Amino acid sequence: RGEVAIQLNSGDYYYSQCIYQFAHELAHVRADFQPISHQNKWLEETLCETASLFVLRKLSKEWGKNAPNDALKNYRKHLATYATKVMKSRETLTTETSPVFYQKHKKTLRKSATEREINGAFANLLLPLFEKEPIHWKILPKFPRIKGSTLAGHFAAWREDTSENHHDFLNRFEALFLKK
Repeated sequence: RGEVAIQLNSGDYYYSQCIYQFAHELAHVRADFQPISHQNKWLEETLCETASLFVLRKLSKEWGKNAPNDALKNYRKHLATYATKVMKSRETLTTETSPVFYQKHKKTLRKSATEREINGAFANLLLPLFEKEPIHWKILPKFPRIKGSTLAGHFAAWREDTSENHHDFLNRFEALFLKK
């Protein structure tokens, strides 16, 4: 029927964590998740981690101006606090250090897509790009799943399947991992 069930695992009722997890899983749905194992699946996981942070920070800002109710207006601070806590728990990368970090962890990532600390470090770096230009979330449904592809080949296929207005963004995205 085209329905997707999303299961969350947050223990008690930690709403910030529920929102974080829901955003992550919803990003998988938007990426047209498939049970296909491929060497660049870690990149999808990284995007989903980025989406989690994006949603927490976006809701925190939006609910400060236009919350659906007073309880959520007051709760918005907890969303921002949770996002900050998650981000601070990860290694800090820059555009200069990230390609070296990728090369250091490339084999691990290609074997195991869910290396949360590594995915998270990259998510922190991607977040400002998506916050500045959220239109580029439209690339998510075009995420390629190519077995045996190099990361450069993965990005080339992604550019080929997206409209030209996303190509510069994908080039900047790719440059975070591969120096050209």
